[in-house]
Amino acid sequence: MVRKAGIRFFAYMMIGIPHETKEEMFATVDFAKKLKPDYAQFPICTPYPKTELYRQMMDEGIVTEDYWQGFAEQPSANFMIRFWNKDFTENDLRKLQDECHARFYTSPSHIMKQIAKVRSWSDFTAEAQMGTKFLTSKMRV
Repeated sequence: MVRKAGIRFFAYMMIGIPHETKEEMFATVDFAKKLKPDYAQFPICTPYPKTELYRQMMDEGIVTEDYWQGFAEQPSANFMIRFWNKDFTENDLRKLQDECHARFYTSPSHIMKQIAKVRSWSDFTAEAQMGTKFLTSKMRV
């Protein structure tokens, strides 16, 4: 319905859920590709305080300290949300997230779809700028 109405849409699919495998994360990307959204985001599952997931991960020893409580007691501008998964390090999860984005945005069908939507020079420059930002941010990693 949104496509028929000319509305662009966005797929937002979480990866890195506890006990999720790398293959399952990539299957999520494949599912997103089948939906053919204009854009996709693959955030890493983040256990927030006072949620069942956070309590479960504390009970399982996956979250080894209540770092949110530490932040609440001593807020800091340098605070960074952590990602927890017993099977992957935080760095592994960030790399998998980058790979999920790359698998989605560099697929030939997505690139061709984006090119076909270009109707003006400003469309072209906007898409080129976004693609350049994406590619250069991945090269710095």
